[in-house]
Amino acid sequence: MSLIEGSAKKTFAHPSKPRGKKAKKKPSAEEEEEAEGALLEESPSKIAEDVLKEKMEKIQKEKQVRRQSFAAIA
Repeated sequence: MSLIEGSAKKTFAHPSKPRGKKAKKKPSAEEEEEAEGALLEESPSKIAEDVLKEKMEKIQKEKQVRRQSFAAIA
């Protein structure tokens, strides 16, 4: 058989093309409440980030005071 005779050609989706998404099931009321609670609470990494920012600000203030005292002496 040749293509001229009109034979059907099988086509496949290319692997780089996205596939259809599966429908997600709706979360129950309990799962929704837990998800909302998790969003309201700060994550440990966010808390640690805030603590580090506060420490850096404190160090910067100490450096500034030290520079001013050296400038006053000179």
